[in-house]
Amino acid sequence: MSWIPLPFPKCPQCGNSWSLSYHKGCPYNGDIEVETIQKHSRCKPCNLEWSTLDGEFHCNCGYIFLGREVESAILKTLELKEKLAQFLKEMDFDEQKIESLAKNSVKSWLNKTSYEFGKTLGTVAGTIFRIIASIFR
Repeated sequence: MSWIPLPFPKCPQCGNSWSLSYHKGCPYNGDIEVETIQKHSRCKPCNLEWSTLDGEFHCNCGYIFLGREVESAILKTLELKEKLAQFLKEMDFDEQKIESLAKNSVKSWLNKTSYEFGKTLGTVAGTIFRIIASIFR
């Protein structure tokens, strides 16, 4: 099971919303988490668990959401989670592509440099060989 924090949806009475939902009456002031597939809610600090669709969620202004009203907030959270996962995948792909291009660029530079170094070394060795050969003629 994958538990995620439950964002509190926009209240139709006062217009407020929060990034977290708090468990009303929890002695530990716990946050509500939801398991989106089986639609369960829990408060980890007080160790309570219940069906999200059968639960009630309380706004500070006194408005009470039914579990079915909160379901849209859960769906939006899942949609954002999927978009974030896709974005992170794309970033990872781009990072790998940049790393590959950088490695290829370094390899290309090393190949050109070693070729030029070898060519210069060969020219110098050839010149030295000719000088030594001309001395012994």
